[in-house]
Amino acid sequence: MEDFNLQGDSPEVNWRRFVGYHFFSQFQPGRLDTDLELFDKICVQSAEFPQVHGAFFLMNDQIISEPQDIDDILQRDQKGLLELYFLVVGNMDNLIQQLERLLLNLDEIGKEEEWIHILSYAMSREVILRWEDNPKLTVVSYNTDNGKAKADFSDRIRNGFSDVSSIAIDKRRLLDIVNSNENSYRAELTCNIASLIRGGSEKLGNAYITCISAQELVKLMVTSDGLLRRNMFDDNVRDSQGFSAVNQEILSTLKEYPERFVLFNNGITIACKTIKPENGKYVLESGKWASENIL
Repeated sequence: MEDFNLQGDSPEVNWRRFVGYHFFSQFQPGRLDTDLELFDKICVQSAEFPQVHGAFFLMNDQIISEPQDIDDILQRDQKGLLELYFLVVGNMDNLIQQLERLLLNLDEIGKEEEWIHILSYAMSREVILRWEDNPKLTVVSYNTDNGKAKADFSDRIRNGFSDVSSIAIDKRRLLDIVNSNENSYRAELTCNIASLIRGGSEKLGNAYITCISAQELVKLMVTSDGLLRRNMFDDNVRDSQGFSAVNQEILSTLKEYPERFVLFNNGITIACKTIKPENGKYVLESGKWASENIL
């Protein structure tokens, strides 16, 4: 409770905040540690929509903390792609009905709650005209009974979104997220041939040179929920520059001339604490891997 600034609320509310902190920290590692006001906005306690325990909105992969953020993003990028995430911890029997009522009646619903105010502006006529595509809608549910989230929305809702999906988190999946947020990973890579280069000292370590498929690389970089492990790149000296001219050319090569990609790029370096061959694969570990006992 002290580590995650959860003192003062009920155990139930604290647990909701803990789950929300770890799931949403995946989108921008470290942001919720320094922006407690944003964290409070994300952790919803709504009298009108009691089963919405978290509301998290992205525009062009950037977190929206206030309506002005939307204007700034659209001024820079011209077009915007909106993503809506709604979290429920525990029973979600009435969540879909509540979200349908919210999304279909935004103009009539009061805007006193900050998250509703932001959502209303993001889906206002003024902003809709500058959407690149219809928004994406994702329902996230945490349930210790391994329950599955079902996004059984009506056709009226589905037709208004480019994608409607659900993510179910149980205790083991939450543990994986906690480890990822602590930059602790365990991954397996399949490759046909790998050449060992010995460093000659424990301090320097060893290295392997190999060629792996793009699918293997994606498995390493993406969670089982399809989210990019952004904090995996914390030590990368060249952070993403977004849709720059160079990156647009790289994307064009991948789409139009994929066979040339390996000729135009000189490889990727993966740093880890340990690596060892195991059953025809290479097992990579980084950081301190937490056990299930912490949950």
